[in-house]
Amino acid sequence: MITQAIPEEKRNIEHIEEVLEYYLEVYENLKTEKTRPYKGITDLLESLTEKNIDLAVVTNKNDFLAQKCIKNFLPQINFKFVLGQKEGFPTKPDPYMVHKTIEIMGAKAKNYLFLGDTPVDIQTALNAGIKPVGVTWGFRSEKELYDAGAWKIINRPEELINLLD
Repeated sequence: MITQAIPEEKRNIEHIEEVLEYYLEVYENLKTEKTRPYKGITDLLESLTEKNIDLAVVTNKNDFLAQKCIKNFLPQINFKFVLGQKEGFPTKPDPYMVHKTIEIMGAKAKNYLFLGDTPVDIQTALNAGIKPVGVTWGFRSEKELYDAGAWKIINRPEELINLLD
């Protein structure tokens, strides 16, 4: 993300590290300003936890920031695993991070659903052999998610419970 934000002629390791350091400093001071879980997400995650459904997060966001976001915004949710982008790990739609998560969680891919709000998320799930569920409260339309191969689409977090029942 940082590399892409820097003009190509200024993309050198020193400048990238300098901008990343500044970004992390600004983020640390502003992270809670306008950031919060989407409406209904906390209730959904609490409900899934009560049903003893294992939860994990796989994101292309920096692992350090992903861990912080989960601790800051969803501290009451017991995620079995949270994995963000780390050096040497391929990003979504490569299934590596999903396979790693499934391995750590100790189950088979067929026992999971992968929720996502972009075609990249849908492709990641398909690449990993998991049923992709598109969510419309994010960045893409229902059509884009179905066109990408979504198995199902949900428009509100609580609709996930119906898929599981």
